[in-house]
Amino acid sequence: MGIFRKLFKKPISAGKNSLENVVNLVFSGHIKINKALDVPAGYICFLVCKEKVCDRFTEGNYKLDLNTIPVACRTTKLNVPNKKGNYKNSFKADVYFVKQTEITEQQFESINGIDVKKDKNFLRFNATCKGYYSYQVKDPVMLLEALLDYSAVIKGNMAQRQIDIWTSICVDRLIEKNKPTANQIYEKQSLCFEGLLDYLNKHLKDVGLEYSQVDVTETFLPKRVYKKVELNYSQTNTQMAYQNVTEKTAQMAQEFENIVNPNNITLQPVENNLFGNEEVENPTITLDTEIQDDVQQEPIDKHYDIETLQQKVTYKQCKKCGSYCSKSANVCYNCKSEFVKICDKCGAEIKNGDFVCPNCKAIII
Repeated sequence: MGIFRKLFKKPISAGKNSLENVVNLVFSGHIKINKALDVPAGYICFLVCKEKVCDRFTEGNYKLDLNTIPVACRTTKLNVPNKKGNYKNSFKADVYFVKQTEITEQQFESINGIDVKKDKNFLRFNATCKGYYSYQVKDPVMLLEALLDYSAVIKGNMAQRQIDIWTSICVDRLIEKNKPTANQIYEKQSLCFEGLLDYLNKHLKDVGLEYSQVDVTETFLPKRVYKKVELNYSQTNTQMAYQNVTEKTAQMAQEFENIVNPNNITLQPVENNLFGNEEVENPTITLDTEIQDDVQQEPIDKHYDIETLQQKVTYKQCKKCGSYCSKSANVCYNCKSEFVKICDKCGAEIKNGDFVCPNCKAIII
């Protein structure tokens, strides 16, 4: 008798249950009146009688009598005597512990998929995604009632699997509502998931859930669509890389030109521009600032023409035809006659191909 009395006095508690799930079925069966109940911290206990959520208990120790379980008492008719005038001393109920702390790093995966409409590049297809989310149970009564609509008894991780399904359906619905393209889904652009957290909190508030984080980590396309998108994506990256290399080459060429020609002496031809209705008859020549200073040091005759100024600055004249060519030219651009090199020190003529003056032995550059 002592053993049975000890078992009878044993309270309803988590016991060997780890309470890892969001909703944990701790006891199911007949409960004696005056039975003890222990509720751990971070959980709320519920008595479910005849698939109806009756009484709740927060953290603490309780005795299940007619005063502490008024709803269960009316539901199971504990306060109604039988024909002999006796009252029931037990009732049948399920005891659930619902977690109140935040639950993190829960994984979801598409159930129905994302319906992507037909466009100019792809036919209509179905995409999927998966990711992680964090949430907290704000109204455990609403959650239990929603779960009991699907099953009379909630065992194991059944509640968590149902929450994963609700989450995945809402994620798929919002992405489909944003009307993304295949490229946007492939690149996981933020446009596809804009307003996802608010959307989940709005539509799953009726089941007592509040989400704090939602992250879509992977997206999946049909094989035929994936190959085409990946090909276009690789071609785009190749073009961008080629453009970057071209810009870098042009920049290096400009730097090299600045080193070779630091003075940057240029003659800019002036086209016939119209200012209003008048045409410019006398074009001007734009020279480097240092060259302009050198030219202005000597008085310039008003009868100087453009050819004389070009000869003075950067050009030399062919003795045969009178054309002006670059000082570095070896052949006249007009008559194709060869220019004779002259030593800068002694003025002697030098044959083409010689690098030493035959008169003064100076090195010709």
